[in-house]
Amino acid sequence: ARQFESVRAVIDGVKANNEELAAQRIREKLGNVQEAISMSYVAKNYFGKTKTWLYQRLNGNKVNGKEARFTPAVVKQLEAAFHDLGHKFLALTF
Repeated sequence: ARQFESVRAVIDGVKANNEELAAQRIREKLGNVQEAISMSYVAKNYFGKTKTWLYQRLNGNKVNGKEARFTPAVVKQLEAAFHDLGHKFLALTF
């Protein structure tokens, strides 16, 4: 039983590290885009959440004693949101 606890601890550590790397990668890729678009709009319209919720995950803030992180499903949803926004911008004609 003890060896399984050790394996679980290693797996949990790898998972936490991967989640932090995902958040860091998202922050880097967003770069100045955050300044160009409304993150409040993204949070509300694509997640039904507040911009605070989104920024907590982007910045890894502590929420209820735990670091807020993106789940893999939320990362995919965020990616889809930005693809959708990109298509909307590309469809603009004047």
